[in-house]
Amino acid sequence: MIEPLYRRQLQNMKTPERLEEDQVGTFYLSAADVAGLTAKCLPQAATSSHGEREEKLVRHNPLRARLTNGEAPNFSFAAPAKPKAEAVDADKTAALLKETEILLLTAAEIELDTALNALEPIGGTSVLYGYKGQAVYYFGRLGRHHIAVAKCKAGTSRRDGATLSVRQAIADCDPNAVIAAGVAFGGYTDQLKIGDVLVSEQVIAYEVKRASVAGEEYRGSSPEAGPVLLNRFSNVFGWEFKRPDGYVCRVKPGPLLTGDTLLDNLDEKVRLFSEHPTAIGGEMEGAGLYAAASRHDAKKEWIVVKAVCDWADGTKKTTRDNYHPLAAAASLSLVKFVISLPNAFSDLALRRPSLGIQQ
Repeated sequence: MIEPLYRRQLQNMKTPERLEEDQVGTFYLSAADVAGLTAKCLPQAATSSHGEREEKLVRHNPLRARLTNGEAPNFSFAAPAKPKAEAVDADKTAALLKETEILLLTAAEIELDTALNALEPIGGTSVLYGYKGQAVYYFGRLGRHHIAVAKCKAGTSRRDGATLSVRQAIADCDPNAVIAAGVAFGGYTDQLKIGDVLVSEQVIAYEVKRASVAGEEYRGSSPEAGPVLLNRFSNVFGWEFKRPDGYVCRVKPGPLLTGDTLLDNLDEKVRLFSEHPTAIGGEMEGAGLYAAASRHDAKKEWIVVKAVCDWADGTKKTTRDNYHPLAAAASLSLVKFVISLPNAFSDLALRRPSLGIQQ
């Protein structure tokens, strides 16, 4: 911290160049001038603790204050048990893929386990799974609809990331809709709580930018989610998901940041929300989901439905991912509720003629 310097003090300095007189306080300083300014630092700045400096930064930066110190509820939420799954041969895998109406995309292991526990078996007592190419698909039902669940690696650009995984899955099963479900980080901590479900009105690919000597310029796309899916997930009546402490989680539609960076840094979070102030949170697979689902030869409706598991403000290690099972459960609870509503997706022509698979 530097004590305020009045104009006359700066004018006495020997600077190599100074701007016009009307640009008060804007100067190019020499090394000697910098040394002089440094000498005027307040003594207490050297002895103040990191916590005190952080408190002053938060106090004088309203945006920064709204993006950190999110709630950390004092409860535990057990991860789901590994579901039973039965392998099927290539012929039945092909038949199940043809019956698929909705593709669920997961990335983390907790997201996959939670999704499989939400599925109802198509026949027998177990979820079915089969292989095709580099992918493994899990099959079941939600309400009246045939579901295939696929798992990708976190992010979009890697070999097994969302872009190529969704593109391959669309080619394999030709679904009418693609839904990414699971966990996300929350944006404004004064508006959200752990477990609240974020629904993407659009995704903001924040890592696509131009970097020049003049600075960075955002050049990513901000595509809107499928209109039918967005309408159904934004207008939910009767859904309820309670945390162990009794809090009833809410649905929050809005723009979602998406990028390959696993964000857990408050400074970076402040920068992102300064550039994209309407964002409600962020995740890592949305850009790849959009890119694959919106190809001219596919044009599938898509949406991201993920619940808040942390705040991406540097506290992830201290929570040790404690809230991932809760967030995944909240997300899949909403997905199952909406998909199971009668007639909710009739405009997507989701019902297909039966191919003779035992129900």
